[in-house]
Amino acid sequence: MDLNDLMQIDHVVHVSTDGTVTDKGITGVYAPEIHIDYSGAFVEAQISDAQERDMTAHAKGSGWDILSGWAMGGGLAIMHTSQYIGGTLVDHIRETPGYWVACMVEIHPGESDPEHESNGGPGESDAVGWIVAHRETV
Repeated sequence: MDLNDLMQIDHVVHVSTDGTVTDKGITGVYAPEIHIDYSGAFVEAQISDAQERDMTAHAKGSGWDILSGWAMGGGLAIMHTSQYIGGTLVDHIRETPGYWVACMVEIHPGESDPEHESNGGPGESDAVGWIVAHRETV
């Protein structure tokens, strides 16, 4: 199966030392909760490198390493929604044993923002991209 098809959002897969990828028999390993802060108004949100580093540190605290250096558009780790798991990224994943998962990165309007539900806004989050995370086999 194509790795991009197998690695749907929040669907953990396991890569063996021989590069075999499977999603069978994985129990007790779950996708990390990805949280990121932003600057400015929600509708014009800007994410800084420092905020991406904070997101990465938070994921690391739950045992996941966020892949960096693969993002288009100048970010550190957040992939553009037009990107997919293919080419050299597939090679990298297959060459690195452990658990792998793709996760959406969303922002949520803050309480002081007009978009927050307490201020009459819809209060809905907005996807800003996605990340790939790795975890060593336990």
